[in-house]
Amino acid sequence: MFRWSEETFNHAKKLYKQGVRTSVIAEKIGTTKNSVLGKMHRNNLTKKSSKNRRNTRHSQSTHYEKHGEAKCWLCNKTYITYSRFDRFCSPCKSRDFYRATT
Repeated sequence: MFRWSEETFNHAKKLYKQGVRTSVIAEKIGTTKNSVLGKMHRNNLTKKSSKNRRNTRHSQSTHYEKHGEAKCWLCNKTYITYSRFDRFCSPCKSRDFYRATT
């Protein structure tokens, strides 16, 4: 079983702050990636805010990309779809009878 010494923790902390991947750090000090992640988390060391990472990975344009146009199955009006699985326009989706069936 691996035991964290002050020396190994300081070495891992230095590498972690430099941006070295946790799997590489774990290999160098002889433990697992999850052990390194847990130790860094318990000592409040983070590489990047998850909020910032989420915003850079998924921009609004990625989530709301238009797929095309289709006819609503309830009212037969043409509407803009955001997925190939859309079958109903927004006004029809907000009706009570549509909500009761889903």
